[in-house]
Amino acid sequence: MPLFCEYDSALTVKDFMLSHGYIKNDFDVQKWAAPEFLEQAARELLEDSWKKETGNKLPSASE
Repeated sequence: MPLFCEYDSALTVKDFMLSHGYIKNDFDVQKWAAPEFLEQAARELLEDSWKKETGNKLPSASE
């Protein structure tokens, strides 16, 4: 199961690009996108965000 709804995000971007002429032919995002890459990217973003949030709240070693 994906960490986020990467499929919906990719579908929204694809629909926007299709409706504005950036891509000419419609396609099935679920068949096109490799879920393992989307999940890895989402995991990395979540981990980076978590480290920033929790790291800002931890006291320094000198305190």
